[in-house]
Amino acid sequence: MQKNASRKAGISDADCSFFIKEKEIHWGNLSAKMERKGCT
Repeated sequence: MQKNASRKAGISDADCSFFIKEKEIHWGNLSAKMERKGCT
């Protein structure tokens, strides 16, 4: 994870990981990968 990028977005690394995990569970890997681009 790129800590600087997540800090810029105001998202902690833990929150970012959880968010991505939730996306993978609820919307599948494609959506998760799209979200990950803006999160990490």
